[in-house]
Amino acid sequence: MRNQIEYISSINGLKYISHLNKCRSIFYNFFYINPKKQYEKKETEIFSKFFKKGMTFLDVGAQTGYYSLLAHSLGAKIVFSFEPDIHSLKILNSNISLNNLNHKTIIFQKALYDITTKAHIKSTRMKLIPNDKRFSLKETDKKDIKKKSENFIRTYTEVFDNLKNVSLKKKIDFVKMDIEGAELNALKGMKKMLKRFKPKLLLSIHPQKMVPFKTNPREIYIFLNSIGYKNSRVTATNKKLNINENYVDLFI
Repeated sequence: MRNQIEYISSINGLKYISHLNKCRSIFYNFFYINPKKQYEKKETEIFSKFFKKGMTFLDVGAQTGYYSLLAHSLGAKIVFSFEPDIHSLKILNSNISLNNLNHKTIIFQKALYDITTKAHIKSTRMKLIPNDKRFSLKETDKKDIKKKSENFIRTYTEVFDNLKNVSLKKKIDFVKMDIEGAELNALKGMKKMLKRFKPKLLLSIHPQKMVPFKTNPREIYIFLNSIGYKNSRVTATNKKLNINENYVDLFI
């Protein structure tokens, strides 16, 4: 068993694998090595406060499933997990199966965006690189993609509002999004759903990583405010937005 499951911790009683076999998530060093250190403590507290039993949860950038499992531990009715990276996806699938939650979890190997197009995931940075003229592609990444480097995983993007899966037409109550700079694009791609259901949003904002997408945090606030959202800061940061500083906001 030790060769198959390298490390297991717990999320409110649910078993949680940090990495499986040789498939290790890049998030391993954040908290898996030290079980006593709680991952995203403040974010977890806020999520647990606002997430209610029976809610339907949309996990965008599910990674290895921390928030998907957290939602289940709090009584989620159903969880939709979107994760395009194949390495994280393997661990996510293992976590859901390990806790016998397959019947209450639908996993999509998709990246959400505001257009449907081919794309790559830079696995060493968990960064989306869409085939989009608006995106500023680094010359080194362009060369590596052309060389078919194993660090660049082929995928494609989808617009949430255009997805045909019948299950996704249900009311969404809570959305967590952490997609390394593509936040505004993904939000615009689910505008109809946001306006219709007004789910709570726990949004990780990456100012520096938004630069290649030619977007910025202010545009997120303008967009969400225009459809009726107000925000409150979850993680501590300077009042003036620092382009090098990542942070999390709650929008309700």
